[in-house]
Amino acid sequence: MCIRDRGKEVAAKTDDYVHENPWRAVAISAGLGLLVGLVIGRSK
Repeated sequence: MCIRDRGKEVAAKTDDYVHENPWRAVAISAGLGLLVGLVIGRSK
């Protein structure tokens, strides 16, 4: 299986998950954004 096919498969599964669980996807994205922001903030 080539990398492009694997990427398309992962993107399709992610899209399905977000459509089935929109609020959970928003919460996960917000949490990751908060963690990245904290890491960047502490490094400066």
